[in-house]
Amino acid sequence: MTNVKILSNSEKEYRKTIVSEMLKELTCIEVATNVFNLTVHKSSRSQRYLKPVEHSSMVFDILKNKVYWNARCGSVPLNVIEFYSEYTNTSTYDAINILLEYFYSRNPNEIEQYLYDFSMDESHISQGLVLTQKNDNNERAIHYLTNERKLSDSLVSKLIEDGIVYEDIYHNVVFVGYDVNNIKEKKPVFAIRRGTGNSKFHIDCKGSFKNNGLFYQNFEGIKKIVVTESVIDGLSYISLNRNNLTAHVLMCSGVGTMLNTLKYNLKNNPALKNLEEIEIMPDLDDAGVIASNKIKKWYDNEGVFNDNGNTVSLEIKTYGYDGKPNLKIKDLNDLLRVTVYYEENRILREQSELEDRESNDNMEM
Repeated sequence: MTNVKILSNSEKEYRKTIVSEMLKELTCIEVATNVFNLTVHKSSRSQRYLKPVEHSSMVFDILKNKVYWNARCGSVPLNVIEFYSEYTNTSTYDAINILLEYFYSRNPNEIEQYLYDFSMDESHISQGLVLTQKNDNNERAIHYLTNERKLSDSLVSKLIEDGIVYEDIYHNVVFVGYDVNNIKEKKPVFAIRRGTGNSKFHIDCKGSFKNNGLFYQNFEGIKKIVVTESVIDGLSYISLNRNNLTAHVLMCSGVGTMLNTLKYNLKNNPALKNLEEIEIMPDLDDAGVIASNKIKKWYDNEGVFNDNGNTVSLEIKTYGYDGKPNLKIKDLNDLLRVTVYYEENRILREQSELEDRESNDNMEM
């Protein structure tokens, strides 16, 4: 019988967040071919459907990311957790734990994934990162990042110039991270798409390697790294500190990836070989607290040492807007937007006061 751990409210919120991320991205067909090693072929009905040689009554719907296993479940569609649980005869709780471990540690460069093009009714096998096609211009992406997210104009221009940001043909903004084993080679291995409209569309590109993250390299010789749970948060940190940025910034693909992304970069990123300080800056919510605790527990148990054998310090950073202790800030982008708001109002106020003084001076003359 499975020993189910009693979770605190914070732990429940964290688990809910990471399971939601997994369900959004992990496909049933990936588990079938890469975990269970099933051999599949295309259905004569449509390339949208795949059938395993080993189970004649099992059909995978690539478009909807569902499995139909008539011999065991009739016509009821299964999601990836239900499929794993049914196939291995394990509890839902155990299935989630096993799939989470697989999902957050896998390297898409080493596995095959099936992609389906609805407009062409074609499916094909892919390995590694698949980037969406670039739009003719980046107007909507620029407007979203500077007007909605309040990133600095100069930062957004540099990100586009460096190939870190572009707008795709669906008008999503795409953030691209390059292989940290050799940043100068500029091999894209990590990418996230985010909607620029009213929707909350936000998903990793197919084949994105979560553990790599998006690494923003500061000047050589920098010995500090700041780790954020999202790309927008990391870019917000850079904007907030644009006049005095004293750290590299490592941006992750969600709260559930922070520990693995940090560990991968500490092991493989040459820019961190002389590292002295790590600052963890997650969102200020329950999930962020749990992620921070996991990182701190790992650090306390194993420690972090640079190439010189010196201990690297680790600090969990909280943040807020100076002078407004009761103002609720939920993440670094929140802090940036609040900072920009008060700065813009300060400038307007000073301009108004200057105009009033000039008007009074003219009246006295």
